[in-house]
Amino acid sequence: MIISKVKHLFLLLSLILNYSISSLAQPNNSADRFCGKKMIGYVAKWNGTPIVDYKNMTHAFFSFLKPTTKGGLWKFSATEERALFHFLRDTPKNNCKRFISLSDGGDGVFSIMASDSAARKSFIANVIAFCKEKDFDGIDLDWERMNNETKKKNYTKIMKELRIAVNKVGLQLVATVSFGNYWCQWIENEALQQADWIQVMAYDQTGTWSGSAFGNHASFEHFLQAETYWVKRGFSRNKMVMGLPFYGYKFKDKNGGQAKALRYSEIVAAFPNIDADSDQTPKEHYCFFNGPEIIKKKTNYALENGFAGVMVWEMSQDSKGDKSLHQVILNTFTTFCNRK
Repeated sequence: MIISKVKHLFLLLSLILNYSISSLAQPNNSADRFCGKKMIGYVAKWNGTPIVDYKNMTHAFFSFLKPTTKGGLWKFSATEERALFHFLRDTPKNNCKRFISLSDGGDGVFSIMASDSAARKSFIANVIAFCKEKDFDGIDLDWERMNNETKKKNYTKIMKELRIAVNKVGLQLVATVSFGNYWCQWIENEALQQADWIQVMAYDQTGTWSGSAFGNHASFEHFLQAETYWVKRGFSRNKMVMGLPFYGYKFKDKNGGQAKALRYSEIVAAFPNIDADSDQTPKEHYCFFNGPEIIKKKTNYALENGFAGVMVWEMSQDSKGDKSLHQVILNTFTTFCNRK
């Protein structure tokens, strides 16, 4: 009887020890799994109820919250409300930080609102209230298409005012930008210095305008150009998160021009046997995208060269199973972090 009790005690101690070792080997929070780097994914409000693997992300950005010209918040549609509900339901239980992304969809509302001090004040107060009500951890400003001195100065004003506001309530602030002088010349360094980090959209370099050249919108060369641009502007890599696209652009022909956006999942479904190192669909389909090999190359480059991490536009565009680009990113993080 005594021997039996000793055996049971020994077994119990062994189970406890094994569990402890396993817990150390398999950290249960995102910061540890990603060795202090960021794996950020955007989730678009127009997708209704997307299936997103939040447990394998450090941050999830809900896109977008839009201002009115007077500083109010644009009302969500029923589909968008449903998307937000699922986002809020699924993110906290996976230890994934929630951010709300602010944008006007390119219709110019931001420039009107930001030009008025009272409207800016109202908008910032409304965004902070939204974050407190919905338990968000941070704010992402994605104001694109700068093109004049007025917008430049107002961008700096709203970033500085947002910084003051988030400091009071313990939120983080991020700025999402492109690269190159087309519109980033109109963004002052002072504005971006208000951000905890900046996110670089190293994509959309072809196919998004009528005179576009024929070619990949997010090549590895574009990735390097984005790095060079912001480093020369004085920003350190450890304050930069590099963007990865889960979509491609399909041209009508080799003359280029305006192209049609296709989800990566659509591309894989149409060409299930496409090679992992391919970045263009075969024959005369003329769709350029980022496949597994280039996503791996970009992610590894970002990690090996001291960037803060990577971000994805947009998570619901991924393919499932063995074609998943998210899984490629995770595998690359695992290899990198295991060497640390």
